[in-house]
Amino acid sequence: QKLVAKSADDRYQSAYGLYRDLEQCRDMYLSGKYIDVFPLARHDVSGRLTISQALYGREREVEELIAAFSRIAGGGVEMMFVAGYSGVGKTSLVNEAHKPITGKKGIFVSGKFDQYQRNVPYSAFINVFSQLIDQVLYQAEDRLNIYRHLLKEALGSHAGVFANLVPGIELLLGEQEAEVDLGPVELQNLFNQLTKSFIQVFAKAEHPLVVFIDDFQWADLASLKMLEVVLEDPELSYFLLIGSYRDNEVDENHPLVLTKKKLESVVTSTTITLKPLLEIHVARLLLDTFH
Repeated sequence: QKLVAKSADDRYQSAYGLYRDLEQCRDMYLSGKYIDVFPLARHDVSGRLTISQALYGREREVEELIAAFSRIAGGGVEMMFVAGYSGVGKTSLVNEAHKPITGKKGIFVSGKFDQYQRNVPYSAFINVFSQLIDQVLYQAEDRLNIYRHLLKEALGSHAGVFANLVPGIELLLGEQEAEVDLGPVELQNLFNQLTKSFIQVFAKAEHPLVVFIDDFQWADLASLKMLEVVLEDPELSYFLLIGSYRDNEVDENHPLVLTKKKLESVVTSTTITLKPLLEIHVARLLLDTFH
């Protein structure tokens, strides 16, 4: 049971630890034809220093994320932000909620804004959309055909605009013609509307959609505008946006903060601010790391 434990941290960490336990079983059997119960893995210490990957001191915050998912699974739309300094554990916190969400049939996809790609529109969201398409492509043929039909209806004759930024859509819908008679502003507005329809294909009662965007402090203005268009749509449901950002790198006039304030009047919004770990949590990490 220990060898096949669900969590990697609960399994044997070294062959030597397993060897010593089997050795003890052998000695017990040879001495009395009976193997008594004894504590496992007392000698199971790896020869390499490995920092424990468990999450410490964030139980309440994980529960908040899962509670938000439970609410949108009933048909709601919410926006949650995780704020804190670089390295405080924002991404690890959200990833801890990943398994419980997918365990409840939620779709979880993620993207990340890059400090050096701030002039590339929609970069994090394009990654998210590509992940959703990849998930469809792994479906059985009957499910794939259902999504193909839904996406054709959602994107209509303007699928080429979407394919221009998210080429993977052509793997589902075939090659698309590019729009040639629209200016930059018209293209941006059309892409935002298509994004809204695209997301609605995946945000459903049978599988609510959770989108996690990391490093939101580096979001481009086009992405923030698109976010407004999506979240202000009264027809959107079963959708949770989780965003993380470094709160020491934004002020009250930062575009992200202004967008957040604007959307707070439209959708339920929560911000979790992560503080450094307490001494007791660091002690637990050290205890687990050094056995």
